[in-house]
Amino acid sequence: MFASDITYVRRVNSFSYLSLITDTYSHLIIGWYLSENLSTDGPVRALEMALVSGRKDQAAKLPLMHHSDRGIQYCSRAYVGPLEKRNATISMSRASYQILKSELLRDPYPAHDEALAAIEHAIDV
Repeated sequence: MFASDITYVRRVNSFSYLSLITDTYSHLIIGWYLSENLSTDGPVRALEMALVSGRKDQAAKLPLMHHSDRGIQYCSRAYVGPLEKRNATISMSRASYQILKSELLRDPYPAHDEALAAIEHAIDV
């Protein structure tokens, strides 16, 4: 199962928005994108990464399930379309899974690029 979420990343004078997709079987982040806005583009890019990189273990034998909150990004045709092509079961609820530890997102970053570098490093680790 994939679990998707958008996390606000504080910057000094604004926010960036981290779209994450976790494979709940392996607990690995398999798709992510840091955007400067809340458009559908960030979650769609994270989903594309997850569909290419994910499900190489035992979970790959199971039908794909995708869970998210009811955010407008996850209801968009751009997001739902690729899941429907793979016959995924789509689950939505009021609250999604907590995906990224709060320690990384506690203090504001001076700029989008610095937040991107820190998040990329944390996900690689």
